[in-house]
Amino acid sequence: MKQGLEKKKLKEDLSKKILSNFKKNKFNFTDLDLLIDTNLLTERSGEQFKKFTLTYKDLFGKEISLRPDLTVSTALKYIQEKKNNEEKYCYFGSAYRLNKEGDLKVFDQIGCEIINSKSNKSENILINSILEPLKKINNLEVILGDVGLFKILVESLELPARWKLRLVKNFPRMEYFEDMLKRLETNYDLDQKAIKLDKQRLEDLEKLDPNTIIGGRTVSEIIKRFNKKIKDPRDDYKGEKNVRIIRDFLNINTSL
Repeated sequence: MKQGLEKKKLKEDLSKKILSNFKKNKFNFTDLDLLIDTNLLTERSGEQFKKFTLTYKDLFGKEISLRPDLTVSTALKYIQEKKNNEEKYCYFGSAYRLNKEGDLKVFDQIGCEIINSKSNKSENILINSILEPLKKINNLEVILGDVGLFKILVESLELPARWKLRLVKNFPRMEYFEDMLKRLETNYDLDQKAIKLDKQRLEDLEKLDPNTIIGGRTVSEIIKRFNKKIKDPRDDYKGEKNVRIIRDFLNINTSL
């Protein structure tokens, strides 16, 4: 009990220091709505995001959701207030998200955003605003979960375009992501007999009417996917080399 209270106090003190630093750097603290219009949420973040939100209907039958993320809430507020100029926001509060099993997870989120910035220095301002107060704390571990950094790395690798997309898309799904790395590293999933059979199937498909529907796709769509795989194959050596680069990136551990 005592340890839990100490952690809570530490988190509150740290949050105050970070928010104070945001305000010093001219970020305006914003109170965000607890409930969000579900249609507006999916419009801006995609239907996929809805799977992780606790959604229900109000008395008028309108779908509303508990805010799943404060970054999204900040962006929606900017849109709803019909802002046009650069705005610097900071926020702190709870977010509510469903996990894969459908259980509700509540977590605190603190952050800052620069919206509609014309300056290429915005990223530096954001990162420095967060790091300044953190540098004053001993024994602190910071975990960067920005998929954007990983995406930049993947784009630089010699990999088939379809594999680049899959790696970025499945980066948060650690078990499946790890399986993908093993497949790239060892090519254990490549069966030469199956590949030969696929090529034979492709030849058969090319003889059919391209508008014929098979398994929900037209023959022309299936042929297009086959050709993409054939023209963009995986390379054994590069696969192993690129997986090593990815693992080195994931193992980065450095001081602030």
